[in-house]
Parts: sequence; C-alpha cells; structure tokens
Amino acid sequence: MDSGKHRDLPTLQIEEGTYFTRLTKKFQGREKWERPDPREVHSFIPGMVVRVVAREGERLPAGAPILTFEAMKMENTLTMPCDGIVRKILVKVGEVFAKDVILAEIDGD
Repeated sequence: MDSGKHRDLPTLQIEEGTYFTRLTKKFQGREKWERPDPREVHSFIPGMVVRVVAREGERLPAGAPILTFEAMKMENTLTMPCDGIVRKILVKVGEVFAKDVILAEIDGD
C-alpha cells in the first residue's frame, strides 16, 4: 500500500505488517483486554448457587467441580481451571450473583 496518500490515517501493527486504517470510534474507545487473574474463578453468566461441592483448603485437580448454579432453568457446574487449592469460596447456597462476579479464589499449581 502506498503510504504517501494515507499519512493522515492511523496505523495498526499486526505481527510484521503495518496497516493504514480508519478505526471506528467504538474500536478506539473499547476497553483494553487484560489477562484474567488465574487465581479468581468468575461467573460467566448470572445465576443462583444450588450446591457448593468444594471446601476451602481442599486440593483439587483441574476440572473438579467447585459449585453448581442454576441459570435459565438449567444447572451448570463451575470447575477448577487448574490443579490447586481452593483458597476461598465467596458465595453460599441460595445466593444470586451477576455475570463476571468472583465466585471462588484458588491457589493454582
């Protein structure tokens, strides 16, 4: 692409390439993505806690159930993202929670 006639456009760098582009205001004002803290287990949808399976201080393998919650009349199981120790469970049975709330904290291996 001839960079001479596009000098007024912002550039976007992806790997080895530099591109001239018209970025939208929505794109420019977006919230930057940050890597989630692997020690925090967040809710991915709103729901209500039905059952807490894991206990604080318990060592569990990746994929082991932490708790079960109901959302949209379906039960979902929240599992350990990695091997580790359940440091804290921040919700109780019957508690209603929103999306992206920290439900448990773990110390991963």
